[in-house]
Amino acid sequence: IDDFEDEDEDVPSIEIDDFEDEDEDVPSIEIDDFEDEDEDVPSIEIDDFEDEDEDVPSIEIDEDLTIYEEIDETLDEASYIDMDMDESQQYEDLTPDEELKRQNKILQKELEGMNDLDDFEKQVDDDDLQQQEALVKQYVNRNDKYAAVQLLLKIIIKYARAKNFVKAEALREQLFKVDAMALTEIIQSGDIIEEEKSNSIDRDHLEIWPELYDALSTDEVNTLYYALEENTYSADHIIFEQGHSNDCLYFIRHGSLKIVCRQGPRETLLKTINAGEIIGFDTFFNITVCTSSLITLSHVKLNYLPRKTLETWKKKFPGLESKIKDYCFKLISISDLVKNKGMERRTYDRYPLSTKTRVQLLGRNERPEGKPFAGNMADFSAGGLSFYIRTSEKTARLLLARTLKLKFNLSGHKFEQKGTVVGVLFNYRNEYSIHLKFEQILNDDAIIKIKLAAKKTSD
Repeated sequence: IDDFEDEDEDVPSIEIDDFEDEDEDVPSIEIDDFEDEDEDVPSIEIDDFEDEDEDVPSIEIDEDLTIYEEIDETLDEASYIDMDMDESQQYEDLTPDEELKRQNKILQKELEGMNDLDDFEKQVDDDDLQQQEALVKQYVNRNDKYAAVQLLLKIIIKYARAKNFVKAEALREQLFKVDAMALTEIIQSGDIIEEEKSNSIDRDHLEIWPELYDALSTDEVNTLYYALEENTYSADHIIFEQGHSNDCLYFIRHGSLKIVCRQGPRETLLKTINAGEIIGFDTFFNITVCTSSLITLSHVKLNYLPRKTLETWKKKFPGLESKIKDYCFKLISISDLVKNKGMERRTYDRYPLSTKTRVQLLGRNERPEGKPFAGNMADFSAGGLSFYIRTSEKTARLLLARTLKLKFNLSGHKFEQKGTVVGVLFNYRNEYSIHLKFEQILNDDAIIKIKLAAKKTSD
């Protein structure tokens, strides 16, 4: 390096040869330094070689410092990007594979930089979770299980912390399907969901029914609590009505209600219900219509458990239904209240009747629905009859509150009766007794005729 003190003296070019390896040929870099501002400054060419055999395009930098060419590390190929171009225009010409690689690069940076779950939650607030779920599908289609599992775990955590447990559980099921051997992520996601559920439970609710919840495991407590739905009612609202079906179990939180039973024109108060009581279990666990009505006396807040929820528990929590049932049947039932009031629900005497019957289900306008099925008569009265059928619980429950027409023969006499199913009782081995209430009360002559015909048949 020669240093010149005289400004006017011509400055010769300076050659610098920098060698990391004495045997390696490194091209020289020429630098012309001009102190005069008005003098034209030639462009500078820099050839940077990582590998002497690899051809690398030179990058020219001119006065406005605009980059005309750069190396795209993600796609491993050169791409021309105008720095002033709108971001959406930069990627609109990418092929599906190139776009997926770009998205994958973004995901990998997120995963590498977010070991702490709180950091992820903070960042993912600005993300579109639906797009993230769509990206999971792309990973699955490309058989990239690792990326799909990791992204699913992050999304599950987000939904769990947002208290959207239905969505979190659904995505966890998807996690099983994507990779059943991703045990770490499967266990971790399950633990986080249960932890968030436990932390979010209203402790006041548990303290209202301590004996019930103390009999349940932690998972069962969470399952029951989050299966309950909530509703509020004003005074004089009918929750369930005598003669109709009921599909819910009610947990009274606030307010008061009354249970009344109607016999003809008379209505009898059976009991006043207050906060902390569970009601409706007679018809919830048994297949029968309501023998009383539940009506609000004040503003009422309650939780209720839909019967359809029980089906979802059978595999994962098979003992939960029986635990709730055992607790409820220790309470005073509607039948007990009726007996305590000295009210006899059976108004008419019942007589044994053993014969086969043909049963037809009726729909609107009393039109037949489906094919008739066979049953075995059990007994009858002036107000109704009962018969046995073999079927599933689901089918038996569907008959409740439906209209049936029965035909049967006794000693050469044909009988036909219509009525509404008011109760279905399980006996054994899928056999159920169906209890029918006649549309019209039988007169004394009809009862005598049936009794005589039944006696001849038995003889």
